[in-house]
Amino acid sequence: MSKIISSLLLALTFVGGLAVARPAQAQVSIRIGPPPSRHHVWVPERRYWNGHRHVYVPGRWERRQARREAWREARREARREARRAERRAQHRARWYGER
Repeated sequence: MSKIISSLLLALTFVGGLAVARPAQAQVSIRIGPPPSRHHVWVPERRYWNGHRHVYVPGRWERRQARREAWREARREARREARRAERRAQHRARWYGER
């Protein structure tokens, strides 16, 4: 019995010595810094179910639409809507004018 206990004690001492002598090799690197430019915004990671399995999409930097670009697009859309309204008015004038 004492032989078993002494061999267990020896094994635990050996394993404990290895754990202290050799630290973990894992390294974690974190990059902290400014975004690529002031026109970029961080899009966080996402997990979702696509119907068959869970899908993971990592976070990323994306270029956001500048205010001037958004303003130009809104102006274009307003012009398109004005042209559509004008065409509808012309169509109604022709339709009701002929009858």
